[in-house]
Amino acid sequence: MLTPSVYDRALAEKLLLVAEQPGHGAVGLAILDPEAAEISALYVHPEAVGKGVGTALLEAMEQRARATGILTLTTRATLNARDFYAARGYLDIGPDHHRLPGGVRLPCVAMTKTLD
Repeated sequence: MLTPSVYDRALAEKLLLVAEQPGHGAVGLAILDPEAAEISALYVHPEAVGKGVGTALLEAMEQRARATGILTLTTRATLNARDFYAARGYLDIGPDHHRLPGGVRLPCVAMTKTLD
């Protein structure tokens, strides 16, 4: 079970960006783990998909990563997000999984990108 302290710890250790749209509130979020050089989350509300929110969040994360000296980013993309990352220069490096609370394993694809 996730508790508020899990989020407190994540906010202290990771960079969290939230995308908002006027009249709609939060429509997306992204989390960068600088220590692991990993985008650990990128979510877009279904009503905002295809409107550039995910791309804007990803580009902002990449800019922040470059600013901290990160040269290569990784992520574990869900199967439905693989094409999104691939279209933005991420390379598929093999199957992986993400463990959800409660022990459920979500199939993913490990991906990487060398930042310019």
